[in-house]
Amino acid sequence: MENLKLVFINRIGTDSDGNQEFDLYYSTTPEDVWAEDFAEQVPSICGMDDMIPDIDTYDAIRRVSVNSKQTIFLAVENSCFSMQDCMDGIIQLVWIKASDGNYYGLDYGVDAEHADDFLKSYGFKFDDLKVVNADRKTENADDLDDEDDFGDFD
Repeated sequence: MENLKLVFINRIGTDSDGNQEFDLYYSTTPEDVWAEDFAEQVPSICGMDDMIPDIDTYDAIRRVSVNSKQTIFLAVENSCFSMQDCMDGIIQLVWIKASDGNYYGLDYGVDAEHADDFLKSYGFKFDDLKVVNADRKTENADDLDDEDDFGDFD
């Protein structure tokens, strides 16, 4: 996909080798990306499910991992600014502590190629890019019928 921009990073946890795992979300229309709690002033207290962008607002996801000793701060985990503030350029999407002790980061909506090169320079390893087919997922959700698919709840 062309013209992808990095719009969200979600910390997944630690893999079996002790590496930190993250999902990177990309969109061709970063101005349209949204989640239920993006406007909340303190995203760190919101449930993470309400911070994940709506599936019809992003185009692709990539799982990445990095050594667990790497210090990484995410906008979605901060206690002072909303994700809307991140979208507006008030804070960066991610900060990484470099070996010189300084923090370097990426802005919301940065070109995917630049973002990937930046993260690779800090030792991130990348899985394949997965294109999200929002139409298919929406159709599947619309086709569900509570009684037919899940049984009677009485």
